[in-house]
Amino acid sequence: MSRKPSKLRYLPQILTFAFFAFFLRYVLRIKIRGKENLVACRQPVVVVANHSSKLDPFVILSAMGWRYFLRFYPWKFPLAKEYAQTWWIGKPATLAGCYEISSKGSLDESLKETFQAIDEGYSMIFFPEGGMVRKGKTVEPKRGIGYMCVKKDLRIIPVKIEYKNFDRKGRGRQSKAMIIFGEQFNSRDFKKEIPSEELHLAVMRRVYDLK
Repeated sequence: MSRKPSKLRYLPQILTFAFFAFFLRYVLRIKIRGKENLVACRQPVVVVANHSSKLDPFVILSAMGWRYFLRFYPWKFPLAKEYAQTWWIGKPATLAGCYEISSKGSLDESLKETFQAIDEGYSMIFFPEGGMVRKGKTVEPKRGIGYMCVKKDLRIIPVKIEYKNFDRKGRGRQSKAMIIFGEQFNSRDFKKEIPSEELHLAVMRRVYDLK
């Protein structure tokens, strides 16, 4: 039986959201499509999205707005090892709900913290591409999201982030971003239709096909 996470423990998430929600959504003029798909969603959820900017988690949460941020709260966010182990990023990020994730070792080892968060009832934002993808580039998603579908009963919300502007490194600039929310689906039903070795690809197709 899963333990319910303490909402007070991650109160900094609310404070962080309160700042970024206004700044990102209104100042940077984020556009939103498909938000009506969130009405039927229930906590906890795993938001699966493409990844082009360091601010992608905040952009997604800002597009959700207070109502759905709090419905699915508290949140957990995987953070790459190189960022998690730097004190000026890692420590503040931990307070906001981030945890270290590494691609080394078996999937059980690299997803240990992820599975623990799922068992404890956290919602999370997950980027199966495994890193920021530059404009014009495509990558095969990591197998972790497929393995999560096999091992856990997940409510998954596909989200697509489209940027109109990019910096010199091909990373998305948040100004005029479009966030598209898809319909929630359950990994229990999904894995009945898709072979386990193709689940990671099928999940990301749900993201890429959003319009």
